[in-house]
Amino acid sequence: MNQSVHLLNLISKEKLDEILCAFTEITGIAAIISDADGRPITDPQNFTNLCQNYCRSTEKGRHKCYKSDSYGGRKSARLKKCVMHDCLNAGLLDAVSPIIVGEIHLGNILRGQVLEKPIKTEIAVQRTRAIEITNTEGYLEELENIPIMSRERFRIIINFMEVITHTISELALQKDISYKNSQRYVNKLINSVSDCIISMDVNGKLFTANKAGEQEPNGHYVPVSGEQPAAPGMVGYAKLLTNIPTSLKYCLYIKGSPPKPSKSHS
Repeated sequence: MNQSVHLLNLISKEKLDEILCAFTEITGIAAIISDADGRPITDPQNFTNLCQNYCRSTEKGRHKCYKSDSYGGRKSARLKKCVMHDCLNAGLLDAVSPIIVGEIHLGNILRGQVLEKPIKTEIAVQRTRAIEITNTEGYLEELENIPIMSRERFRIIINFMEVITHTISELALQKDISYKNSQRYVNKLINSVSDCIISMDVNGKLFTANKAGEQEPNGHYVPVSGEQPAAPGMVGYAKLLTNIPTSLKYCLYIKGSPPKPSKSHS
């Protein structure tokens, strides 16, 4: 699998949000999905006010949260199993499971925001100063509202989520396999013709070319539909596509001089 692939290219954000919402409604704990670097790619579900309105409200706080999520995610990916740990920001109990597709670590499912026992006030105050929280009283009030849960109970909940994590990984894997099969079919199709065919995005970036295209260093591009490019060359063709919703188009590469742009009629 191409390591540049993103989880949201395989499963929609809406579907992931739906799965997390159902999980949090049943269990009562918070959950979110991040990429491999700890950056959120879904909406936070059932987040505590402490995390949402305080811990992640400052730049330093968000950085610590992302660092904590990344730490847990990479450790879980290395071990290929769920990892429980205290978050690096507020010290809450969290759990992270890796989403691995084709041996590539694409993201993490994070859940938790609970405590085994209350945190001492002096330690909590130090943590507010570390992330530049100005409303210390509000932070402490929300800290008192964090659910207290035994590690054993928390483990039962995260074991349930493991089944969901494996399901998400399988769905992503099947989508990736389907995409690769589709690409193989397209490549076989475009390589069956003698004309050069290339694919590029709307910015003129070349993605692929058939065998005929790899052997033709000179020529010009025209759309398969038969429309004439607004200007010769790839960039001109790409500009023509800016008003077309599809971000990727195929075009024919034809030897010889490019056609002159048609004159506009008044």
